[in-house]
Amino acid sequence: MELGASIWRKRRTILATIFVCITAGLVMSLLKPKDYVYSTLIQLGTYPDDRGSLLQVMSAEAALSALNTAILPTLISQYAFQQHMEPKTFKIAASNSGGSSQGGDDSVVTLAGQGPLKDQAVFFAIETQAAKQLALITEGRSKAAVGNITAQLDQAKIQMHTLQDPTQIQSDKAVLLETMLAAQGNLANLKQQIGVLKQKLVSLDKTETLDQSLVSKLEQYLAKTQQASLHALDANSAPQAMTALLLNNQMQQNMQQLNSIQQKLTLELPQELAGTQAALANNLNQQKVQQQAISRATYALENYGPQHAREIQKQQTVIARIEAQLQALTPTRVVAEPTRSAEPIGIGRGTLVVLSGFLGVFLGLFFALMGGYVQAVRSRLQAEAEVPTTPNALKSDKGAALDRDGGLVEVSLQSGAVARIESNTTAQGNAAAA
Repeated sequence: MELGASIWRKRRTILATIFVCITAGLVMSLLKPKDYVYSTLIQLGTYPDDRGSLLQVMSAEAALSALNTAILPTLISQYAFQQHMEPKTFKIAASNSGGSSQGGDDSVVTLAGQGPLKDQAVFFAIETQAAKQLALITEGRSKAAVGNITAQLDQAKIQMHTLQDPTQIQSDKAVLLETMLAAQGNLANLKQQIGVLKQKLVSLDKTETLDQSLVSKLEQYLAKTQQASLHALDANSAPQAMTALLLNNQMQQNMQQLNSIQQKLTLELPQELAGTQAALANNLNQQKVQQQAISRATYALENYGPQHAREIQKQQTVIARIEAQLQALTPTRVVAEPTRSAEPIGIGRGTLVVLSGFLGVFLGLFFALMGGYVQAVRSRLQAEAEVPTTPNALKSDKGAALDRDGGLVEVSLQSGAVARIESNTTAQGNAAAA
């Protein structure tokens, strides 16, 4: 009750504080400039790789770094100098709120700034220039990609023209025919060669048989000659000795001939026979190769029309794919021109006045309570200063003194405690009122 009475006594202070706060809030809301959001959307350029997948000419992180650390600070400083204003007045930042980590398109960069309506033209100019500078940074890679894809497209169109050229078609058919005729000629030559090789094998077999027979006869002849030489030596006569000498000479000649024939049988003939057999096997393989070449050439000639149509269709598909890549290549560009938000941002006037009213209530209560507390302390200190503190003075005054406001008496006991009681006059007045 005492607290409520104290607040009621200070009601004028509370109301005055509330009025002052509401008035100050209203003045602030009227004087405070309205800030709007100025935004621009930039689409980062794309180019296809060799497999046709689209790649960005610059990652979103690199674009944000270039804008926030280099492009925007430089442009803000330039325009602030031209407008004779502080650079911090123009708060513009680049962001990528729709990144791939959030399931959005990370190729879109947003430029957003906050400022009053009077600076709208400056905000628009800064954001437009920032978008142009970012486009210039990525222009080199975009042009290189365009040149590469254009060269591929030109090459594909040249191949298409070659495929559809009647002269080239006749030339291709002539080449196929020449290939078939050449393979047929090679096959005929190989068949002639195989006859020669077979005859050579037969001849080598006969030579081997004859040489083996000759070796057998020479061995028999050498055995007889040796026996005759031994009989001539046993006779101990000059004619027989001459006969034995002649027989020995004949034996040496026969031995040399025998060695030569045996060497031919063991070395030369097997090698020549193996070489001829290898040549024969190679000839047969070559005949198969030529027969396959003849089959391919014949099939190509017979199916040249459908095969040529499929090649044209395939080349048309290649051209369409390259043209699609060229169309998919886009430069860095502004997809949404600079715009201003429809409504100002920040706290509205009504909200500011209401908050000021609440603040006035709290401040009024605080001042009222604080004023009551200060007044009570001051009154107590004054009362303590006026009341005598010696025992004799207490007795002469009968231990009582009236308060200056009337109605309350402070009694100072010997123990030093102070008691406040109602005076008789006040008590009588209260009794009469009752």
